[in-house]
Amino acid sequence: MISIREFQVKDLESIKNIHFFMWLQLQWQKDFHKEDAIVAVDEYDSVIGVAALSYGGTWYYIESNVTHIPEYYMQFECHVQENRPDFRLVKHLLIDALKKHFATYKEKYSDKKIVMRCWCEDSSLEDMEQLLKEQFTAHGITPVLSFDLTGEIPSYTIPESISIGIHSFEADGMKQYMEANELGFDNVRDSEHELWFRLNGDTTKVFVAKDSDKVVSSVTVWGIGDGRSATENIFTIPDYRHKNIARETIATSLRYLKELGETQATLSVVGENIPAISLYLGMGYQVFYNLFEMHYTP
Repeated sequence: MISIREFQVKDLESIKNIHFFMWLQLQWQKDFHKEDAIVAVDEYDSVIGVAALSYGGTWYYIESNVTHIPEYYMQFECHVQENRPDFRLVKHLLIDALKKHFATYKEKYSDKKIVMRCWCEDSSLEDMEQLLKEQFTAHGITPVLSFDLTGEIPSYTIPESISIGIHSFEADGMKQYMEANELGFDNVRDSEHELWFRLNGDTTKVFVAKDSDKVVSSVTVWGIGDGRSATENIFTIPDYRHKNIARETIATSLRYLKELGETQATLSVVGENIPAISLYLGMGYQVFYNLFEMHYTP
């Protein structure tokens, strides 16, 4: 018999065997909160699945009087022990329980549109079909692009006042970065907690373009494995766009990855962001695969 209960610290070792990255996040990624995590257990109280919500960047604005955010997101993750004959049933029970938990936030923020959000790879048809059955909607497509690091990496001419390098987060380094991040992402900053979590990894580096001490553009890289690295969280503040600064910041990060011996760099981009897609494709990125952005709204 399968039952669902609240996550407990004693479950961590079992979760580590189900999904290593979830194990890391539940311990050290502060966008995750114990009260927003649940587990599926068998008749012996052994953990066979885990699901959790985490705060998206917009969630930190939900109690502010802002008018530029139409939807407030919590990210949703669900992982079940592989090769179980009841894999889909366990996943359904976890999703259903987490939807009911998420509905309590709707009661708290009745005047806000809140969304439980996740992504499915375009090859994961069974996962997408299950989410549709669970009343998620296919909200949009997020192309994942790939750059071949074994080939030539372009260079771009930028204003003389701009310098590009790896950012230091000592002293007021995080404050500098997050202020620029908020401007670069239309006044909705990324999660500082997620960035600190990433920075604990040996492969994470944040490249920034600076005008004097002012951060004006950035790209974050981290290793994925098998010669592949991510190039993500790319932004440029409005006054510094259309000056090749974003291109050269990205290119600098690509040259760094190539020197490390990496062979492929990937990035994800919102499918409606035509200027960004045009910029990346123009640099030599190519479409690798697509993610479907899935939403559940209570």
